[in-house]
Amino acid sequence: MPGNVGGKELGEQLLRQNPRLKIIYISGYSHEIAGRELPFAAGVNYLAKPFDFRRLAQIIRHNLHPAD
Repeated sequence: MPGNVGGKELGEQLLRQNPRLKIIYISGYSHEIAGRELPFAAGVNYLAKPFDFRRLAQIIRHNLHPAD
């Protein structure tokens, strides 16, 4: 990523600016490995590669409308 900023650091910066922001992390690492440093919830704010774009759409929809 630009500026030698990782996804975790970028997410933290963005959440400091807007604590209500919804962030979906995408990584080539499994949920168990990637979630050691952040409270990832598989299928809610974390998606492991490779993934089906329909699954990404479901997670985005869930984050936009959590009551659905």
